[in-house]
Amino acid sequence: MKEENKSYGVTYYTWLIDNYYDTYLIRNENRINLWTNRIIYSYSKGVLNKKKNLKRGR
Repeated sequence: MKEENKSYGVTYYTWLIDNYYDTYLIRNENRINLWTNRIIYSYSKGVLNKKKNLKRGR
């Protein structure tokens, strides 16, 4: 029984994740892309600025 319950829980969990991705991510795909692009852009900008500052310090 325990293994059955475990497998059921795992399948239910994966089903939940699949539904979450289907409903949430497809609806908010553009918004998420905007956020990820913004985060990547700001992160790369910060790294570049740090490198520039290091060069200036030397």
